[in-house]
Amino acid sequence: MDKKEKEEKEEEKKKSKLKNNFNMMSYIPIILLIILLFVLIFFPSREPEILSKHNYSKIEEICDLALLDVYYHEVATREADATKLGKYFGSIGYKKYWVEYDAVVQMGIDAKKVKIHKRLFSNVVEVKIPDASVINEPLIKKMSDPITDKGLFTSIDASEKTAAITKAQKDLKEKAQKDKELLDSVKERAKTFFENYIEEIGKANGKDYKVIFVN
Repeated sequence: MDKKEKEEKEEEKKKSKLKNNFNMMSYIPIILLIILLFVLIFFPSREPEILSKHNYSKIEEICDLALLDVYYHEVATREADATKLGKYFGSIGYKKYWVEYDAVVQMGIDAKKVKIHKRLFSNVVEVKIPDASVINEPLIKKMSDPITDKGLFTSIDASEKTAAITKAQKDLKEKAQKDKELLDSVKERAKTFFENYIEEIGKANGKDYKVIFVN
């Protein structure tokens, strides 16, 4: 075997060795992935329940803390003009019902829309909180004695009084839902409560959680 043949064989051996090494390297990511999956499946991290399972009852408790009762003093009215002929005969058909009332509107956060997510291999906890809203119908706490006025042969029945209050409640709810300043303050209250709670349970588990709020 001459020198040239020896060099060619050596070159082939080197190429074969490089090829084998390359094939081995291509399996490394797959092996690492299998190991990672094994660790995640058989050795899961023990996170507090509110982070790992979205403990709805605890989320609901925190949202309850952020509830804000807003008190309003409003007026409910019911009016009708006299008929065309009634204008000339004692204002027949004319009626007016007027009553003042105090009501409370509750603003809060829908707990079902709160999302809590802990980033994998990180102490960062993401919290998504929806905008605050009016969460129930205005509750009337107190009513004054009504003031009424009516023409001849004209009455104000109970259904008209009920209709006046129902409309007033509807208008009040719409008014409260447009009060951005108060609604934003409720959301900020909720953020503070969630941040404090998550940081505290982190300390209780020997972890320093960083809470960030996402839209």
